[in-house]
Amino acid sequence: MAHVRYPDAEEGASHTGMAQKPDDWRVVPLCPRHHVHGPEAQHSMGEEEFWQENGINPYTLAKALFAAKGDVPFMVQLVLKARKLFPKTK
Repeated sequence: MAHVRYPDAEEGASHTGMAQKPDDWRVVPLCPRHHVHGPEAQHSMGEEEFWQENGINPYTLAKALFAAKGDVPFMVQLVLKARKLFPKTK
């Protein structure tokens, strides 16, 4: 799981540092290759750039996943269709 830490006033999210725990709704699933280990990984390129490159608004995705908690099949569909449902427009 990846915590979304960068600030976004429109989404009501202030910056959280590495030593701070973000709110529970600020989590999205990422495989190890996309989270930490690959050249296109979030930790390799920077968080905002990663989400921009992938065309996903992580905050709207995270909020939808948090609202759907417990409904795993629905949550899987949200993730699979994230680019279409939660486009990054900035």
